[in-house]
Amino acid sequence: MDYDFFARTPMFNLIDWFIFSIVKYTDILVSIRQIIRSINLESKRIEKEHGIIIPQLLCLNYLNEKESFQAAQKEIKEFLQLNANTVTGIINGIGNILSLAVEGVRRAPGHNKLSYVS
Repeated sequence: MDYDFFARTPMFNLIDWFIFSIVKYTDILVSIRQIIRSINLESKRIEKEHGIIIPQLLCLNYLNEKESFQAAQKEIKEFLQLNANTVTGIINGIGNILSLAVEGVRRAPGHNKLSYVS
């Protein structure tokens, strides 16, 4: 590829290329937006009908696949690909909704770490 192309190309050609790219991929962007909108609507419907959000459902499904129905928060975090604070909120929500036991394990003095959901 000619990396000097952009250095030698007048600005109006770059703008034309950018506009052409946007027009070219508009159908794809619209389709992606429609998919995201459908997912959001379905997520809201499930939450309204069943009182559980999709990440909580995914977490419960993950635990159901485990032999002992237990998993470290780190495992859940990696499975859901979310940050630790978000996973803590999801686990606490599951505990509130389904009255599950949420076990806190002290790892360091004065710090409670949520480690297993059972």
